[in-house]
Amino acid sequence: MKKKRSAYLDIIRGLAIVLMIFGHTLSDFRGQVNLTTGAYYENPLFRAIYSFHMPLFALVSGYLFYFSVSKYETVSLLKKRLVQFLLPLFFYDTLSYLLLHSHWTLSGYLLVLQGHYWFLWAILALSIGFALVHRWFADSLWVYGLVFVLTFLVPNGFKIFDLSKLFFLYPFFALAYFFAKYKDRLLPWVKAHIWQIFLLSLLVTVLLYPHFHTGQYIYNSRYSVLFPDASFSRLQQLYNDGIRLGIGLSANATVFSVTFLLTPWLEKSLLKHPLVYLGQHSLAIYCIQEIVIVFAMYRLPAFVKPTLAYNLLETLLVTLVCMGLVWAINRLPMFRKLGIG
Repeated sequence: MKKKRSAYLDIIRGLAIVLMIFGHTLSDFRGQVNLTTGAYYENPLFRAIYSFHMPLFALVSGYLFYFSVSKYETVSLLKKRLVQFLLPLFFYDTLSYLLLHSHWTLSGYLLVLQGHYWFLWAILALSIGFALVHRWFADSLWVYGLVFVLTFLVPNGFKIFDLSKLFFLYPFFALAYFFAKYKDRLLPWVKAHIWQIFLLSLLVTVLLYPHFHTGQYIYNSRYSVLFPDASFSRLQQLYNDGIRLGIGLSANATVFSVTFLLTPWLEKSLLKHPLVYLGQHSLAIYCIQEIVIVFAMYRLPAFVKPTLAYNLLETLLVTLVCMGLVWAINRLPMFRKLGIG
């Protein structure tokens, strides 16, 4: 008998993708004019969402990837993973580049290709790395620990390849990967102490939140301590990394525990099916929503003010449009492989 799929992770991903779209409406409103100011970094809602939402997707990805590694032979798994990610990456990046730029250059295209959907590149790289360590070193904690230390000591990357975001997501992916590996021992303990986890993680998040500002975003301060961003000393870089990792862990513990506590209600509510659908297609929506926001919302007239009510309405509209596009893509055989989930 086929094991029934749990709605819990899909609900979490569904909530997270809606929050991500909301965060993008806060930053992308009226296009490049708002993006160049950077004022949205200090928006309280934007700060709250960005304290956890990309690490959350890394946690879910790492958790699920362990079961893929356990189920499939390494070479076949990597081939499947490469097709699953590379085809959508090249398609959506090419589409975005053609829509954004009137003059095409190879260097410009490569910069867009590695940076626009950076999360997918990071998860693909982590998947390859973890699959190889699983095969060659039997998931040695020493190997993973050494890699974690090295992420602070090697350069952030080069002009074309920015490694800092990959380094940032690594500990979250690894933590969830090993949680899945020792799930039978850890999950009962977590369930038995869910309220304590919620209260403690919420307290830590509240304490760290006042320290999470523009300089602590991975986009602004990168990662390497030995090769910090020019704007920061090594001590400041270590502080930035510590705040990012700390609030990422505590905020995600809060989100996961709250969602776990609310799941019995959510599974009976009208929100269940749309959230599960969003969660199952979260990576496809991640790709599509950027195009929808840029090429629909950027063209709004200047008299439309970026109010909270407008951003919420924009989030709803973008989410519905993305759901419709994903539905259509999945029903067209020639485009079905673009609907990664």
